Amino acid sequence: MSSLSLVQKVWNYCNLLRDDGLSYGDYLEQITYLLFLKMADEYSKPPFNRGTHIPTDINWQSLRNLTGSNLEAHYIEVLQNLGKQPGMLGQIYFKAQNRIQNPAQLHRLVGLIDGETWVGLDVDVKGEIYEGLLEKFASDTKTGAGQYFTPRPLIQAMTECLRPEPSKTMADFAAGTGGFFLAFYDYIAEHYDLNKDQKDFLKYKTFTGNEIVPATARLCLMNLFLHNIGDMDSKPPIHLTDSLASDSGKRFDYILMNPPFGKKSSITVSNEDGTQSKESLTYERQDFWTTTSNKQLNFVQHICSQLKVDGKAAVIVPDNVLFEGGAGETIRKKLLQTTEIHTILRLPTGIFYANGVKANVIFFDNRPASKEVQTKDVWVYDMRTNQHFTLKEKKLANADLADFIKCYNPDNRHQRSETERFKKFTYDEVVTRDKTNLDIFWLKDESITDLDNLPNPEVIAAEIVDNLEGALESFKIVQEALTLSVGHEDSKAESKPKPFDIMLAVGGILERGFTRGEMVTAKLLYLAQEIFGAPLGISFSKQNFGPYDPKIKKALGAAKKQQYLTLKKVGEQEVLSLGSKSGTLLNSKYKTSPAYTKTQSMLDDLLPLFTKTKSEDIERLASVCKVVQDAQTLSEEVVQEKMAEWKPGRFTPSEIQKSIQFIKQQAWDRKLIYK
Repeated sequence: MSSLSLVQKVWNYCNLLRDDGLSYGDYLEQITYLLFLKMADEYSKPPFNRGTHIPTDINWQSLRNLTGSNLEAHYIEVLQNLGKQPGMLGQIYFKAQNRIQNPAQLHRLVGLIDGETWVGLDVDVKGEIYEGLLEKFASDTKTGAGQYFTPRPLIQAMTECLRPEPSKTMADFAAGTGGFFLAFYDYIAEHYDLNKDQKDFLKYKTFTGNEIVPATARLCLMNLFLHNIGDMDSKPPIHLTDSLASDSGKRFDYILMNPPFGKKSSITVSNEDGTQSKESLTYERQDFWTTTSNKQLNFVQHICSQLKVDGKAAVIVPDNVLFEGGAGETIRKKLLQTTEIHTILRLPTGIFYANGVKANVIFFDNRPASKEVQTKDVWVYDMRTNQHFTLKEKKLANADLADFIKCYNPDNRHQRSETERFKKFTYDEVVTRDKTNLDIFWLKDESITDLDNLPNPEVIAAEIVDNLEGALESFKIVQEALTLSVGHEDSKAESKPKPFDIMLAVGGILERGFTRGEMVTAKLLYLAQEIFGAPLGISFSKQNFGPYDPKIKKALGAAKKQQYLTLKKVGEQEVLSLGSKSGTLLNSKYKTSPAYTKTQSMLDDLLPLFTKTKSEDIERLASVCKVVQDAQTLSEEVVQEKMAEWKPGRFTPSEIQKSIQFIKQQAWDRKLIYK
């Protein structure tokens, strides 16, 4: 079968399943599960004869001859067991579920994939099929999947401007479906005659990425795998962790990415009455210039911290990163001073699946620490004014970016010439603008005055919708910021304030003579809630796992302000202790509530386990518990791998193994693993 025929066959079956109510995303997930399993089966046979680490009772052959309910039941079993495997295999099948409710359709899909030899197909053919499915998935507006898909012509232009070199590393901390990795890989493969070591480096060591949405991460991994990046049994280059939570410890030659657009960082928490509310999420990073809940600004700070001293970055950012005051102004000034921001590309509207987006690409090179300002001139290319694009009638194409690439002059960007759309601004001109505003434009919008040459009505309509949705999104951001600052505490919630629950729990810990630092105390609260069921209502996300959790931070701050608690020096460490007005806290009427009584009972069960335990051992145990809880497995191999990703170099494998043994001895896995 020709490549075009195979592409059409896959598409036709996608449409058939959509008639059964399956979305593009669901179809894409099921294709991913089955296709990976089939290719593993092909690799296990001659001439490859490779070990795939897939047990025979859940491999591809175990699915081929089943039908009806037997096939459906076994497929569910296969997905569940593969998700417990280590490496790329376990990550692709992490929390995988069967979405095909009709066993006959599942049987037909298995037959469709079984009828082809996929390993033998050219990489371009496999990639064409999967990339096509990804773009369809992105266009499915009901799912919001467009936020994970960056227009490929834009990615290719950004890559061409940076001119990446072999044997150098590249990162994308919001990897989405992997478009930047593919463009980087293709550029190296097409422009260099690589030796064996360079080919191995490109395949296994070049790329590092993060993606916090498991479904998107698996699509990315499969996309990379089909394009010859990584291998069946290699360590996956995509990590299911929030890249902003901490410094990875690694430094990269190139960072190309499109951080997620949208609202300020927040987390959803569940209240005792079953309602949900949002709390702002900030990242306490010593390597950040400033603290903010604006996630795009946080990504800019993170990127700067992760570049090698001579690293290069090309990053898509919304307009607010260029003009927002406060933290935004601080970050722009630091960026201009410590790196060389040499180019800004003002992108046209209508090119992203996420509606209402006005964005730019900033290109900057890192520089060694110096007292001198590193940015001399900023070149701005205005591709937005008098440019009209839509996702259907006039899609962004490679040819549309040709003039920008020519002006950028990748051969020698220090030799440039101004044009109507490409202008140079000195550092002094930029830094004297109000709030160091980098949202610079000078072209006149011709559509305002040239009524005889207006764009087609459908283009005008699309732009109106785009602008309205952009305005609506801005209002939503303001609304959410106000909500997060004020809160949704109703009269019922105020009778049992969550910070007071936490204050009383900490007071109970100290009252029992258990004095530790804020970090360990927060980890004890985690164990009390998640293992023993204390009703504290804390969300405990990995991003703020400790005293930086919004609720814990709020409670401890308020308690210290009221002098219920205080910090005192013990040796070289600061520990929490009862403050001068702790009696007000410990004798409050609220101590008679069932919630308080239950929490104190839980502490009576928990604290005796740690009377002679070092603080670092408690912190490690709580961290391992969190990994077990999130991964839903006590597999030592998986836990070791996840801990290395989350807290690289923080704990040794033998220390982590001790924590796993303790969890087993105490039967805590029954509390942490829900299934």
